[in-house]
Amino acid sequence: MGRYKLPYSIYKRGKYWYYRTYTVDGLRTTAKSTGCRTKGEAVQFCESLLINGSLSDSNISFASYSLHFFDDDSFYVKDRITPLSENTIKGHRAKFRYSIYPFFKDYKLKDINYIELKKYRGSLIDKGMKKGSIKEYLTTLKIILDSAYKEDLISRNPFDKLESLGEGEEEQKEAFTLDQVKQLYNSIEPKYKNLVLILALTGMRINEALGVTDADVFTTEKNTDYIKLNKQLNNKKEYVRIKTKRNRDIPIIPELKGKFYHKENSYKSAYKYFRCIILELYGEDANLSIHSLRHFYFTLIIWSYSIC
Repeated sequence: MGRYKLPYSIYKRGKYWYYRTYTVDGLRTTAKSTGCRTKGEAVQFCESLLINGSLSDSNISFASYSLHFFDDDSFYVKDRITPLSENTIKGHRAKFRYSIYPFFKDYKLKDINYIELKKYRGSLIDKGMKKGSIKEYLTTLKIILDSAYKEDLISRNPFDKLESLGEGEEEQKEAFTLDQVKQLYNSIEPKYKNLVLILALTGMRINEALGVTDADVFTTEKNTDYIKLNKQLNNKKEYVRIKTKRNRDIPIIPELKGKFYHKENSYKSAYKYFRCIILELYGEDANLSIHSLRHFYFTLIIWSYSIC
């Protein structure tokens, strides 16, 4: 008598056990997390799914499929050709944990359709979220459902029918004018003055600028100074890879040499400070943030090229 073959197999990856089922042709399906840390618990989990008739892919729950989707050792995070930045992963996790998972945890993947997406989007609108934020939450959810569709766990991707929110009156941050940059520089605490100069004259993101040290500055044979940008400072004051994961050299004027930070501030503290000072200087109607210095730089570059 042949050995009985279970309709599933389990294995451990990272901290959690995963399971696979089999098609009628005997082919293994894509692995899914049990959410269990021991083999015994994982077996009980799979047996429970088998008894309830929900072991097959057609009945897989959103919770089971997505619970560890953005974990460091998940397939999505580890097997990407272009690695995700730490901040991007954290953003997806936060949106998933605080909004997406609570809303969809009791759904089966196959039951998340166009109407359910509209309901979810409506719930975000009811909370007073701006369109840009809503789009970010939907992007995180779309990543999960795109993956489920590609793994043949759902027959259609419900996002294919979901119309865009459109631009509408979506708020776009403006660029500082030269006079506003001067006013900002003259109004802030001394410890932030160098940061304003660096942002306005390089176009770097704030966490990139905070991660630059004097050791990152080099001079070419043509006597031109550059920043070798390959890291940024996160909220824990730790150096991590930059958002794009691609190193780049940024030209600077000689006057910027020696003005770079050495973990004096964090992105979080600097962002909060500038949010308050900009509100104080320009009022609630000002469509400006510290990131607007990056817009100022690129606007200045475009203007300079236009007159050449």
